[in-house]
Amino acid sequence: MLDEHIDHYSFGNYTELVTKMNTYSDLTSDALLIENRRAGSLTPLLHGLWMFMTTYVIRLGFLDGFDGSSSR
Repeated sequence: MLDEHIDHYSFGNYTELVTKMNTYSDLTSDALLIENRRAGSLTPLLHGLWMFMTTYVIRLGFLDGFDGSSSR
């Protein structure tokens, strides 16, 4: 365990964050288009619910507590 505070700066500003998100969404949509796959209006909702179930229920993420420090 670390006794010191770590500063982590992933992006210099908000514009860099949005640019990276747009780049990855464009790459993903291009890959889906090439594979002739479509996403419906419920796809984001179902994906979010599945990720929640996977992270917090199946992988027992609820045991990590509020700050994410695992006692397992």
